Amino acid sequence: MGDGLRAISIKYKMMRFKLILIALLLFSGKSIYSQCLSDDIDVTIDAIATSEACTNQGGTNAVTITWELTDVGDLAGHVPAGSWGVTISFPASGEYGISGTGNVTDMGIFDWYYDSGNKTLKGYSNADVDFVFPNGGANGSFTINVEALASNGCSDVMTPVNIFLTAPIIDMNPSANACLQAFANDDTNDSFDFSLGVDVTLPINMSSFRAQLDDCKRVDIDWTTVSEIDNAKFILERKFALKEDFVAVAELPGAGTSNTEINYTYTDDLTPDMKKGTIYYRLKQVDFNGDFTYSSLVSLEVDCEASPEASVFPNPVVKDLNIQLPSLWEGDAVVIEFYNEQGKLVRVENIDKVTDLDLQFNISELPTGIYNLKLSNSNSTLNKRFVRLD
Repeated sequence: MGDGLRAISIKYKMMRFKLILIALLLFSGKSIYSQCLSDDIDVTIDAIATSEACTNQGGTNAVTITWELTDVGDLAGHVPAGSWGVTISFPASGEYGISGTGNVTDMGIFDWYYDSGNKTLKGYSNADVDFVFPNGGANGSFTINVEALASNGCSDVMTPVNIFLTAPIIDMNPSANACLQAFANDDTNDSFDFSLGVDVTLPINMSSFRAQLDDCKRVDIDWTTVSEIDNAKFILERKFALKEDFVAVAELPGAGTSNTEINYTYTDDLTPDMKKGTIYYRLKQVDFNGDFTYSSLVSLEVDCEASPEASVFPNPVVKDLNIQLPSLWEGDAVVIEFYNEQGKLVRVENIDKVTDLDLQFNISELPTGIYNLKLSNSNSTLNKRFVRLD
């Protein structure tokens, strides 16, 4: 072979070697072109949020997991579909978990698979992601409805979430000294834990419990259940602030087992010693087997000791005397007594139950003079004076 042909052959072999070397470097995943990147790229768990810290047994808790790319410097890049993976391992104790991929309500960019034997949820990215730093990053989230299966008294049970890169990220903006494109792999999985607690299943699920004062005469109490399990009865208990113990004031039958909304009501009449202070109410829910639980307390402030007022008009009066009773006396039995100047009782009006606070009496039969009017109910007595004229 001549010198010219030998030189061409050597030059060809050197070029071929360089091309092979470049190809190997491009697709090696960890290359000398890492100088194209300002730092390693990581895909990380940014935050995990739960809808509630403790869930009643049988309920669900929405867990939202947010991810992002970090440590990328000024890199502009492209992440192909299938390049990311997520693994969530639920506790073997069975206190909470999921029944399948249907529990993932916000899928994010992942296709999900559930390994029921290992109680593990796995997701793999199904979409390309482009990103440019520092002006714009890549992030996203997905939501899983976790089922509360068995009570643990609201104790925290940790669940690890791992997110990781399964393939290289392509650098679309290499530095001036870099050759062609460079690749970077995430070296480690990013792991983050979330914890949930599961409470006991309550015999009743109550949506409201209220107590309202009605005209300083009574307290209207109502509560609503949306579900009941083996509920035999409710015992309504009351405690006045100055007294030490709760006392039972009413007993209402429960609905047994029900999944429909049921309203309960009771009216508690105020006694004279309950006219001022704080009144507390609670419900004692009793199962058919005798087990019971207490509701939370409701309270109301009562201030009904203001002196009642009554008015008499016109004064002086010729024929028709108008009497306006105190509003607190509505529904009460009332006695109205007329006394002359000598203190002699000359007329009595008995009202079994006041339904109208505005009363009128024809007093034309009474002689002219000064009269004292005595108004009484079971709790108080009021005195008024009027003059009768012809």
